[in-house]
Amino acid sequence: MNKTTEQKVLKFIHSCKLASTGDKILVALSGGPDSVFLLSFLLKFRKMFDLRLGAFHLNHLLRGKNSEEDETFCRNFCAAKDVEFFLINKNVKALSKKMKISVEEAGRIARYDELKKCAKKNSFNKIATAHNADDNSETVFLNLIKGTGIKGLAGIPPQRDNIIRPLLSISKKEIVEYLNINKIEFRTDETNLSADYERNFLRNEIINKVKERLNPSVDSAILKSSALLRNYYGYLFDQINPLLTKIIGRKDVLIKISELNLIDERLRGLLLQEILIRKLSVDPDYATINSVLKLQSTQAGKVTKPGKNIIAVRERGAILIFKQKNNDDEKVSIKIKPGDSKKIFNKMFTIKKNNKKDIKLNSSKETEFVDASKCKSSFEIRNWKNADRFFPLGMKGSKKLSDFLTEQKVPVSEKLRKLVLTNSGKIVWVVGHRIDDRFKIQEETKKVYELCFR
Repeated sequence: MNKTTEQKVLKFIHSCKLASTGDKILVALSGGPDSVFLLSFLLKFRKMFDLRLGAFHLNHLLRGKNSEEDETFCRNFCAAKDVEFFLINKNVKALSKKMKISVEEAGRIARYDELKKCAKKNSFNKIATAHNADDNSETVFLNLIKGTGIKGLAGIPPQRDNIIRPLLSISKKEIVEYLNINKIEFRTDETNLSADYERNFLRNEIINKVKERLNPSVDSAILKSSALLRNYYGYLFDQINPLLTKIIGRKDVLIKISELNLIDERLRGLLLQEILIRKLSVDPDYATINSVLKLQSTQAGKVTKPGKNIIAVRERGAILIFKQKNNDDEKVSIKIKPGDSKKIFNKMFTIKKNNKKDIKLNSSKETEFVDASKCKSSFEIRNWKNADRFFPLGMKGSKKLSDFLTEQKVPVSEKLRKLVLTNSGKIVWVVGHRIDDRFKIQEETKKVYELCFR
């Protein structure tokens, strides 16, 4: 029966307080040895904890007939054990292309998203995944190589929110031995035997050799170190949490330099790491964190791209970080005529014809009026360019638009989305700021165009 393995798992569950009486647990079931062991174990000790159990299987649609056989195995296994079974089919390959990420990462995202939906819909208060000690070792090695810092070296947490991992204290070898001794069938994913993916490479090429030549108990050693580092991380996190809560409560990822100066310089990287994870869903490495922190000592206007699709901007007294949208989403080049309305950036741009005597001038930056006789009937709304020049209202000479925006103290991040309205190649309105002096209303003006963007 291999009671030792069971006792190790029970001890781990109790020490980490992973299960409480009356819990409703949804098990992530792939059909592989780890998840089959997890469900079998929880079934055996269901009465001890008075558990309601369910099993969730995600068919990734990646392995053709093998995927179908995995699904069938899981369905039959649950039917034989009288366990509620939930199934979702997801085209993970298509998802990876859409999100421009690896198939592995897309699969991970899909699994957790669907698990959470299923648990919420079916009133499970906890989700159990079958990560074991080997998985923890791979995670620590991978994070060490990528330079993710103390949080990465702390490995896989036994619990995060409502997700529990009861098998972290036992190895893959112990799991397979237990299943074989107890004649419990499971499925083998042949992709785990290849070194095509980075985790499989670590598992098969690196960690196994460490066990052979240096320490056969390396998984246990790493698990103990991970637990210690989680404690250290917990203490450090408590030091930054008040400021972290304040910053992530904002609409934008805006970090004031004065706020950064309130905490120990050695903790600023940790603060930034948590902000990026929570606000932008980016798990940064050392190079990313360091490149952003360097902005503290640069002048306003400095821009850096610390990671894929991430932009950090040094504003006046602050650092602003945001995800760069698809360039095509930000490009604007729209023809518009008087009487038309066009939707841009979730606002409406309109041009209306008016008599001069009917207009009511106001201080709104969303509305301007220009002399219709000085305009041809077709306008263009577009992104501003570095080479743009115009004659700001009230000035005799021209000015580079880039200089004008700087003088207006427009944040660098906002400059990226600034628009201009042009007519016959001339700038009529720097939208939201100022019209061109050549198109202003004069005494002899009779017809005007009302320009509005709101």
